[in-house]
Amino acid sequence: MSIDMTFEILHVRVDTLSIGEVKERIGSFFSDSRFHSIVTLNPEILLYASRNDAYKSILNQSALSIIDGFGVKLALLLLFGKDISRFSGVSLVEYVLEQCHTRKERVMVILPEQSLCQVQDVERYFKLIYPLLSFLTLRLSVSEENDNSGGYGIIMQKLRNFAPVAVFVALGAPRQEIWSQNVLRTVPSVRLALNIGGSFDFLCGKIHRAPQWMRKCGLEWLWRLYQEPRYRVWRVFNAVIVFPGVVACSLFRKKY
Repeated sequence: MSIDMTFEILHVRVDTLSIGEVKERIGSFFSDSRFHSIVTLNPEILLYASRNDAYKSILNQSALSIIDGFGVKLALLLLFGKDISRFSGVSLVEYVLEQCHTRKERVMVILPEQSLCQVQDVERYFKLIYPLLSFLTLRLSVSEENDNSGGYGIIMQKLRNFAPVAVFVALGAPRQEIWSQNVLRTVPSVRLALNIGGSFDFLCGKIHRAPQWMRKCGLEWLWRLYQEPRYRVWRVFNAVIVFPGVVACSLFRKKY
């Protein structure tokens, strides 16, 4: 498959690469001094982008736009007849961390002010799994995203002083993609900005992943709803009801 083969869902670019091609592409980013933003697409992200042109533009400027949510995989199959393997956010994080550990590259993790995973959880995970990795974990409040705030200057100073090559931005969509584009792009050392949502909640054991058979069948949403019913119900509704309806309308317009 060509590495340049892409399709659009709701006018958002999706790179239809195999997992091997994704890994090869990421490997090339390490040797390229330019900034590369990686986005992991799910139905919620695509729905939000369909209503927000600025956010849609940020997604389409990414260096790599890969399939995370099962709904996106199904949409590609229905709209274009392409059966593409998913590369989940958790698997992406694990792969890039392994590469950084092997290459001895510096890593930074940006957590939101409120999250299940705490700074000490990430530190414990890194020391256990990647003992030779040089890393820094920071919390980012909403106020610190404003370039007029004192907190913003402190965050920028820490970014420039630590000089990470890869930054894992776990702020959740759309906040993480916007922050990566506006802030990390300006940091000379950063080659990879990975927008990975709550992946560290899984890696640090705060939330258990769905059984393998549920992941293969695309039923992770049911598992997550069981674990976090109040937080997940509206997100599941968008992913399972709203998104398929919007894709079905797109399919109808494409045919007729």
